[in-house]
Amino acid sequence: MRASLRGACAWACAAVMVHALLVRAETPSCQALLDSGDAAYARFDNATALQRFSRAAGECPDRYDAVMKTARAFIDAGEDMYSRKSETLYVEGLRYADTLLRRYPDSGQSYFLTAVAAANIAQIKKGMQRIPLARIIDSNILTSIAKAPEFAPAYVVLGVYCREVAEASSFLRTLVGIFYGWVPQGTLAESERSLLKATGLAPQNVYANLELARTYVAMGRKKKAIDILERMPTFPRAWHQDDTLQAEGRRLMARLKR
Repeated sequence: MRASLRGACAWACAAVMVHALLVRAETPSCQALLDSGDAAYARFDNATALQRFSRAAGECPDRYDAVMKTARAFIDAGEDMYSRKSETLYVEGLRYADTLLRRYPDSGQSYFLTAVAAANIAQIKKGMQRIPLARIIDSNILTSIAKAPEFAPAYVVLGVYCREVAEASSFLRTLVGIFYGWVPQGTLAESERSLLKATGLAPQNVYANLELARTYVAMGRKKKAIDILERMPTFPRAWHQDDTLQAEGRRLMARLKR
């Protein structure tokens, strides 16, 4: 009887072990999920990249690359959606970026992704709702640049921020000072300087060039803006938003040439 029980137990234990091995074999490792996410990201399939990276962050929440890429993927997926529903994705991106800030305060990406998520949410909000988000951008983008001074996209974010501050109405800025005790700082000259730094680091970056053209339009330097916009169609597609930005550049050039 005892031998029979031992045999049954051994068979059951073996079955459990085989099942566990099969489940483990069916569950991709954290690294496999990250590799799959990287491949999707490279082909601009941000929905798949988000799925892979977020699963990786669940499998290995203490890995920097899993958390960083998940934060970035939420932001990218929100940009691809380009609707009110994008805000939910941006908020999740901001949440993961906040985790990066707390765990990896020495990484420039922690501050950059925080600023980008906040900037995207700010584009959806209106009026005074944008002020707390502007403070997040302001307090993070310069730190990002200080920690990674050769990272061109951070200078683009700073350049756009400075232009939007410069173009804000004096009435709104007065209200911000009254209610928040803080007035955002930024000029068109600072916007130009930051965007020239970005295009110096990445001469064919579509986003940097388009925003520099927009700053030149704001400065009344129409010819310089057109010169940039005429060169942009030759730039290679290197980012998931490049096709959209190229279309925006064509519309801006057509308006400037009327």
